[in-house]
Amino acid sequence: MTDTSGWAHRKEVSLERVEKDLAFYKAKRKWARNWSHGLGLIIMVGSIVAPVAVSVGPGPVTISTVTVPSEVMKAIPIFITLVVAIAEGVRRIFQFQTRWVSTGVTHQLITRALDDYADATAGMEIGSEPWVAEFLKFKKYVNDAKSKETEEYFSNIAEMENKEKDKPARPAGN
Repeated sequence: MTDTSGWAHRKEVSLERVEKDLAFYKAKRKWARNWSHGLGLIIMVGSIVAPVAVSVGPGPVTISTVTVPSEVMKAIPIFITLVVAIAEGVRRIFQFQTRWVSTGVTHQLITRALDDYADATAGMEIGSEPWVAEFLKFKKYVNDAKSKETEEYFSNIAEMENKEKDKPARPAGN
């Protein structure tokens, strides 16, 4: 005979963890998407504005009733270029674009596993042999999905580092 109350407790704890995992992946997906879009916008706009600022020249510029001194006009393209470089560095280091996708996929996989588990165990007695088999299959699927997402994230970082190492060194002064 199986311990129904023990399995019911394990089910309750596991489902609470899965709900927390789903909330985490949903929040992480939104966070990564916002950072990916924000940094992409900064890079795009900065990449357009910096050359325009250079072409305006270093002289003072008067816009309506405001005159921008030449020292400021010289600094604007440099500042914009630095902002773009930093934004691109942050984007590469944190892999927001791949993190956004991978957390979204993991969220979907866990949601699908939860639905499949609910369908497979509907009407089954908690703790029965078929229920235990489905429960353990569900837990393994969720853990595998989470492990795969983490593995892909660190694999992308390692791949990026390897690409940087494989680049030939530029001669000094170039």
